[in-house]
Amino acid sequence: MTAGGVDNKTVDQKFDQKTGRLWKNEHKDRLVFIADIMGFKELVRNDSNGELAAKLRQFMTDLYKRLSPFKSGMSHIRVAVFSDSIALATDSTSKDNWRRMARAVTILMLTAKSFDMPMKGCISKGRFIFDQDTDRPLFFGPAGIDAHLQQEEMFFFGVSVHKSAENDIPTLNDEIKKFFRFVKLPFKTGHSRHYVFDWHLVRTERDPLGEDEYIKWLERYEMDNNARVRSYVINTIEAVKDVI
Repeated sequence: MTAGGVDNKTVDQKFDQKTGRLWKNEHKDRLVFIADIMGFKELVRNDSNGELAAKLRQFMTDLYKRLSPFKSGMSHIRVAVFSDSIALATDSTSKDNWRRMARAVTILMLTAKSFDMPMKGCISKGRFIFDQDTDRPLFFGPAGIDAHLQQEEMFFFGVSVHKSAENDIPTLNDEIKKFFRFVKLPFKTGHSRHYVFDWHLVRTERDPLGEDEYIKWLERYEMDNNARVRSYVINTIEAVKDVI
């Protein structure tokens, strides 16, 4: 404060203080995305030449580089990687953070695709502790459990929305809402209707992948894999085309 009582902190400093408080609030609802790299166990099992570690390091380098615009200062979105799982979380559930989450998820899915590593994940909403400010970072909470359990049950590659976050979708701005469809989706226990996120249609710092290019990649991936993986591919293509 100045002698006259005027706050002389810069706008950036005030912004960092506000977002810092949001991250430290353990009772704050957040948007949470939990995703798994598909076929990771087989990748590890078949890594006879020790090439997997280098591939994963390059994947993480590319991912963090592309996500860097979200991570300046006390950012609104954070990312953590543990084994074959990746977590994204926002400091609040604002409409702006839905936009940020949509773009960050798209970047993650596109980066994984470029390494021929299909992923499946789920966006949830609720309490989640995401503390990266110490030597022992913490990330856990009910929203993380909800997202993890739903993505485990998904029988297709891609992104679904947990029921905890469903009511937000109709309230979003049209620029984001148009990428979410409420459709019948394949799960390991049968079909269920949920929102699916059409990440392949979202523009980031690059043009969208597009439906045709996405399906071409899925079909190429299909030919190199076993029957179960091929089932995932078929289910994914049908979900993309909404013909389930």
